[in-house]
Amino acid sequence: MMIKVENISKSYENIKALDNISFEIDKKENVFLIGPNGAGKSTTIKILAGLLKPDSGNIYIKNIDLLKNPEGAKKYIGYLPEEPIPFINLSVKENLEYIGLLRSIDNLYNKIDYYLNFFDLDKYKNYRAINLSRGNKQKLSLSMVLILDTEILLLDEPLNYLDLETQYKTINLLKERNNLKIISTHIVSLAEKIANRIILINKGKIIFNDNIEKIKDNLEDNIIKLLR
Repeated sequence: MMIKVENISKSYENIKALDNISFEIDKKENVFLIGPNGAGKSTTIKILAGLLKPDSGNIYIKNIDLLKNPEGAKKYIGYLPEEPIPFINLSVKENLEYIGLLRSIDNLYNKIDYYLNFFDLDKYKNYRAINLSRGNKQKLSLSMVLILDTEILLLDEPLNYLDLETQYKTINLLKERNNLKIISTHIVSLAEKIANRIILINKGKIIFNDNIEKIKDNLEDNIIKLLR
């Protein structure tokens, strides 16, 4: 079992962000979390990444209890937050070096060159991250996650701030990557291009969790109907 989520709940003060949700992912799928703002998508991603503790429930990553052994579970995970957060006082290249050396990545400098070229960051490689535009910070953050080549990718709105050409390239790159991806997005067209499975969340509850083919025709209309 790659990921198993059992009866997870999470509240912020009097607001229930997640209400007893459960799901399992047992193979390398492209799973999309979809739902309106405030539905609980980002909270789910952060809990899976080990950044938030649920109020109740259990999470297993490759049969490792994330809550009891976070370090053991996190080594399989690459996480992209909704807002890009590179190390702002390091250069673009130093960010990639640092994250790669932390994880002892093989052929690190070849991979750094690849992502600098792929995301058109070559000309900014010596710029401190604090001086980058939002779009280039997003490109750098994506590079920092993808360079790890983890078995599981947790991506929260990965196309944020990207120009259309880079969005298209990123979509194709994600389609080619042979790992389990859980992607939170409000962009239904992205799900149509990549997803195997849709997990639809509304008001902290899962209201649909199944193969995308079951609702793929007129996907956006079908999602709206399910949310009613």
